[in-house]
Amino acid sequence: MYVNLNKTDNETLALRQCVHYVDMLCQMTIMRNWTGCAHFGNDARERLNRLTKTEGFLKEITGQETGGKRKERSI
Repeated sequence: MYVNLNKTDNETLALRQCVHYVDMLCQMTIMRNWTGCAHFGNDARERLNRLTKTEGFLKEITGQETGGKRKERSI
């Protein structure tokens, strides 16, 4: 089974950069609702970590994590 995860990897990286940018903005500004910033950062990081684990699992079962070669199989 082959699953092309390049697009997913790129989108996850973009999301991670966006969350980092928002974290930096929250740290640089004096926010009246600091709890909102902290909640967003924690929630976003938790979801990104779950997404990363799922991607890792998919790469592992498809052999992409270990650099396994794609093989064509038929019944």
